[in-house]
Amino acid sequence: MNEGYALVYTKLKETLNNNPLVNLVTEGLTDEIDLGKQTIFPLAHIVISSATFQDNAVLFSVDIYCMDIVDISDDGVDNKIDVMNTQYNILLRLYEDLRRGNLWDEKLEISSMDVTAFEQAYENYLAGWSASISVLIPNHMTIC
Repeated sequence: MNEGYALVYTKLKETLNNNPLVNLVTEGLTDEIDLGKQTIFPLAHIVISSATFQDNAVLFSVDIYCMDIVDISDDGVDNKIDVMNTQYNILLRLYEDLRRGNLWDEKLEISSMDVTAFEQAYENYLAGWSASISVLIPNHMTIC
């Protein structure tokens, strides 16, 4: 059965996996993001946090984190601008797929999408974008 939560998760993961700019797609709570140096970056992480029932539709709140390691050379030069631009483009492509592309054809409709830049120093220096997305899908549940 690929409806509701499973539909949203499967289609978002499939779309991100098909993006050549993403090496790994994970799912879970935000504290489950693998930030270690052994992870294969660039990474996209999906968090489906809530669902709101609306007559014949269901509105899902989804957060997606797209990130990569910022490399710093011995002379202090880094690739942060490239990392930020690449991760931004991953989310822009996802937005367009929801707005009028493959995800639209699969009945996933975007209600809104806000993106926020971030950079964090964990075991490594990560940078990227997080997106808060509201995705509307048909309610397939019957009353019988």
